Amino acid sequence: MLERAPLTSEIVSRWAPTFAQEALAPLLQQRAATRLEVETVGNELQSRLEITVRLYGRDGARIFDERFAAVWQQIG
Repeated sequence: MLERAPLTSEIVSRWAPTFAQEALAPLLQQRAATRLEVETVGNELQSRLEITVRLYGRDGARIFDERFAAVWQQIG
């Protein structure tokens, strides 16, 4: 969805977390996890967006914790 959008603070703080949460919502709906945390950090100099996803189980223990990086390819 954001492939052609510039890496701006609005993308990093608003849209990327929203899209990640929507994409992972089925894990909560199917009760594979009880809580979801998404953290995003943008690095405009490297045109890179880092998304950290954490999932928690019924007992509150963290069951998944991973950082993903997407490189922004600006289309000129």
